[in-house]
Amino acid sequence: ISVESLLAKENKYVETESSSYEDFIDTVVREIRLDLGIDPYTTPMEIYTTMDPDRQNHVYSVMNGTNFNWENDQVNAGIAVVDVDTGAIVAIGGNRFRDGEGVFNNATQAIRQIGSTSKPIFDYAPGIEFEGWGTGKTFIDEPYHYSNGVTINNWDGDYKGVMTLREALAQSRNVPALKAFQQNKNSNIYDFVTSLGLHPETEDGSTMLHEAHAIGGYTGESPLTMAAAYASFANRGLYTEPYSYTKIVYRNTDEVYEQPIVRRQVMSEETAYIMTSLLQSSAQYGLGNRYYLFNNANTYGAKTGTSNFDEVTKAAKGLPYDAVNDLWVSSTSPDYAISVWYGYDPATAEYHNSVGTIQHTKLFQAVASGIYITGTSFPENNNVISVEIEKGTDPLKLASPQTPEDLRKTELFKKGTEPTEVSTKYIPLDNVTNLKGTLKDKVATITWNSVEKQKDADEAWGNIVYIIYEDKNGNLKEIETVNDTKVEIKIENGGTHKYVIKVAYQNYRDNMSSGNDVTVEVEYDPVFTLKGDTNMVIEAGKTFTDPGYLVKAGEEDITSKAKLKSKVITDTATNKTVNAIDTTKAGKYTISYTLEYNNHTKVLTRTVTVNKPVTQTQTETKTDNKTVTTTTTTTTSSTSSTSSTTTKTN
Repeated sequence: ISVESLLAKENKYVETESSSYEDFIDTVVREIRLDLGIDPYTTPMEIYTTMDPDRQNHVYSVMNGTNFNWENDQVNAGIAVVDVDTGAIVAIGGNRFRDGEGVFNNATQAIRQIGSTSKPIFDYAPGIEFEGWGTGKTFIDEPYHYSNGVTINNWDGDYKGVMTLREALAQSRNVPALKAFQQNKNSNIYDFVTSLGLHPETEDGSTMLHEAHAIGGYTGESPLTMAAAYASFANRGLYTEPYSYTKIVYRNTDEVYEQPIVRRQVMSEETAYIMTSLLQSSAQYGLGNRYYLFNNANTYGAKTGTSNFDEVTKAAKGLPYDAVNDLWVSSTSPDYAISVWYGYDPATAEYHNSVGTIQHTKLFQAVASGIYITGTSFPENNNVISVEIEKGTDPLKLASPQTPEDLRKTELFKKGTEPTEVSTKYIPLDNVTNLKGTLKDKVATITWNSVEKQKDADEAWGNIVYIIYEDKNGNLKEIETVNDTKVEIKIENGGTHKYVIKVAYQNYRDNMSSGNDVTVEVEYDPVFTLKGDTNMVIEAGKTFTDPGYLVKAGEEDITSKAKLKSKVITDTATNKTVNAIDTTKAGKYTISYTLEYNNHTKVLTRTVTVNKPVTQTQTETKTDNKTVTTTTTTTTSSTSSTSSTTTKTN
């Protein structure tokens, strides 16, 4: 590269042959000065860099607005791209506004609060590495506070309740992040993040991290340190300190200096693989439509981040209530890690980021579309298994066949840490046992043994209750709910009465037991009726045959089982009891039947009237040569007589 091409230009936007490489060259020069205390501009040397010209050109095309539409001419950015396998820096976007060599480099020199891009590193990866968490671990997103009592809020001011670790990270919930931080051993977090090349904020001589680290609230990082940290997830947990050159050859002496590569295994391969899965979920959720790259290379994970202004700064700068400071996207694919910072330095009342902006995700999309390679995927890990858990169980349990679909989550675990016990929460409750039914005075008493609550039962469901149904030809009608193991049911009608007892919770019935039944046999009350007419009329001289009576229980004829306790015939004329009805003469009688069946007694009464036979007499008279025949019919009963006359003229 010619010396002239590196000289500062009066017009900062004038392009030269090497303009696209200047941010990277600045990075190399600073690294050599820091490593060796030598200035490449005064010491003749050949420098072998790690720059990938194609990717560097792409980053430059984004920075200069060729491949990205910047929202204004004041916003700035920093972009760092690191090779996952080697740890080498392959592209740098240091500053939109260059005034020559040595311009401040936002990718390598800017130290800014990283917001929620901290959550994978400070909160969840240590828990997976040291505490054996899986991606389905349960967190409760609820009103919460730091250990000092200060309230922590979510970005949307809302709470989502029960969540899996995967959901909590993808949706960037602050409360679960703080809970995860608190559940880790603080020293483990410190060792973990510093091994990844990050610079947490601690008291002098202390390794104790304050809790704001959980959501990225500390002095901060550069895009380069974040890209290198995220690269370790894709590189099976192996962290490599980023570097921009591999060797130097001093021209005057031909001496060769080889850049030492510093690598360390920060986490297990299993933890790293699980983190790549989590980051893929957070990329899809957090980036929305910007998750889809222009070259369709969509196998990557990412996390967005936002840092806020405090109220004092807002007031001093005249910033509106919705102003936010730094915007981030940190990401890794199987090949490259990218970290993008987007913001204003300084922010002003006119130029600042706002809540809800998508500009940083649009910038990331433009950068990643020229960096990530189509067709690559994160390598599988045979020591990580996926199981279907029931969301919300704590400790985690496997989903049962009855677990609702929206609570069935397939999550990742290191082998040997996965849950093995099946949740009983939604499995139907056990049916009652020792179910018995007895009957007395038309009251059925049904008893059973109690059923215990399931150990996974939700407290909000309440206590166990027993629901009693009457089964009418397969149709169940709920008649009563009791807390006790006994119920009394008054039965009005005889016959077979079938009752079904089901077990449920007071406030939840979806896992109600299938139910078992008990039958109570109730005899019908006997129905006593007379056969034939209750008021009978017969002709004197005829034979009287008593039609008798009928006794039924329901549809069953039980006459033969009934007992005739007495049969009393009374002559109504004399009001005396007689042995039989005298049909030789007119008269009127009552027959009283006293019947008994199964402690039921009934008196039936029949009236029998005996009439005399019909008699006819004829008389003839002659008048004016005419013969008149008169017939008279007389019927006499025991109480009255009637006569009729018929006249016939011949």
